[in-house]
This record gives sequence, C-alpha cells and structure tokens, in this order.
Amino acid sequence: MRRRKTQNPGFVFCATMVNRKLLGEQKMEKTELLRVRISPRLKADFEEICKTYGNEHPADMLREIVDSFVRSNLDRLSDRVVVHISRPEGYNLGAWRVFVKLRNPDEAIWLGKSVPFPLPKLEKRRLSADDEYRAVVGRPGFAGYELGGVFINGEWRGHLYSNGVEEQQNPTTIPEVQAALIEHITEHLNRFKSS
Repeated sequence: MRRRKTQNPGFVFCATMVNRKLLGEQKMEKTELLRVRISPRLKADFEEICKTYGNEHPADMLREIVDSFVRSNLDRLSDRVVVHISRPEGYNLGAWRVFVKLRNPDEAIWLGKSVPFPLPKLEKRRLSADDEYRAVVGRPGFAGYELGGVFINGEWRGHLYSNGVEEQQNPTTIPEVQAALIEHITEHLNRFKSS
C-alpha cells in the first residue's frame, strides 16, 4: 500500500540558538536553528504575546524561552561536568593532571564573574589548582578560608597527588577521584543554581 504524502498547513517557526562566551561581557554567537511546526493561530498568538512584552521579534522571545528551559533542566544531562585525569609523560607515580570541563560554562557565572568552588576532600589525596584556576573560598559555617578552584571559560585545571601513601596503596582510586569531582562540582552548581 502506497502512503500519500500530506502537506501540514502549519508554519515553520525558527529561533536561532546561541553559544555564549563570557570575556568580560556576554557575546552571542548564532550557531544553530531550532525549528517547530505550529498552526497559523498559534503563530499569530505567540507574536501578539511577544508584542505585549515589548518584543517585536518573536525569535528573540523564543530564544529566551529555550535558554531558560535548558538552564532550568541542565541537571538532566549526564555530561554536565566532564573530568579527565591522566599521568603525562615525565610525571612521577602518584602525580596526575586533572582537567574539568563544564558542558555549559555559564553555569559557573554569576553577575558576570566566575564563582569559586571548594575542592573535595579525599582520603590520602591532595588536589591543587593551577595558578590561574586557583581561588580563595570560604569554609562551611564561616570557619575561615581555604584554596579552591575557579572555572575559566568553563574549564578548570590542576594536579592530583597521592598524599602520605604510595600510589599502589592509595585507598582512593583514580575512578573514585573522578566520580567525587563530578559529584562535588555538580552539587556546587546545583546549590548555586538554586540560590
């Protein structure tokens, strides 16, 4: 049986999605289109509602709606925080490089500035941020300050060391460090997102 191709009488409504880069101020780079078929009535209603908000360009309003939706649901993404731990050539046993990347760099930004985060405390491990990724953070309960990390364009870099034991005897494995960093940073982003 042959299927007949039917025409959908709806209009195609487009909005340009954006990639935001923060270098002192937000710059928007248009990269992708999001398309959806809607009825002529829905299109007209949407355009009229946009005008009541003082927005003559429906694509701008749609972009804001999509951006807000994605931001409020980032916790549903499995690769929100990506952690790579490696031992480059020339590094001693027990010394590692750590690279953390955020899927959405804007998550670590508040009022145009990158928000510092505490580094997780791990048994027999010591994390240290590279100089440009280092920041001072307050301890819980206002119990002083300590060195933590700060994201630059959604990235953090540092070192990991075995602390007080040989690498082979370290009770905190590299996969456990990786999981702890993902969990710790995700919790920090969630706490920051909810405030």
